[in-house]
Amino acid sequence: MAHLPHSKALRKGRYSAPGQIHLITTCSHNRCCIFNNLDLAYLVINEILQSANNNLTRTIAYVVMPDHMHWLLELQASNNLSMAVGRIKGKSAFHINKMRGQSRRVWQHGFHDHAVRQEENIQVLGDYIIHNPVRARIVQHIDDYPLWGANWLPRGIGK
Repeated sequence: MAHLPHSKALRKGRYSAPGQIHLITTCSHNRCCIFNNLDLAYLVINEILQSANNNLTRTIAYVVMPDHMHWLLELQASNNLSMAVGRIKGKSAFHINKMRGQSRRVWQHGFHDHAVRQEENIQVLGDYIIHNPVRARIVQHIDDYPLWGANWLPRGIGK
């Protein structure tokens, strides 16, 4: 299976530490535009919010795109990054398949992560994530796109 070495390569050098901030990118299986369906996209967002409610992560910002998502998060307690992302992907896939009445792969194996360095500006990084739909020309203004969240009001809202 060609995807397994790639998944292992994505985990190489990854570490998990409480308080570490990570930028996660993960794609839908075969990059299908499954999240054009808002009901399915909201199931992913619900799991992101549940992760924070369960004190596994602190969500800083996220955006769900038609075929992938970006999530800026801080690990809480002794949580493991792979476990936190796996939980979001697994639980959202379960609920998505239940809603669709079928059992199909929802997510690609693995995910890309970037451990945010101290010198990086979290708000600038979050704004960049949130404005993904504008750069992708899905919408002209981020306030026209419903599938994002941040713990501040991003630049460009209301323009």
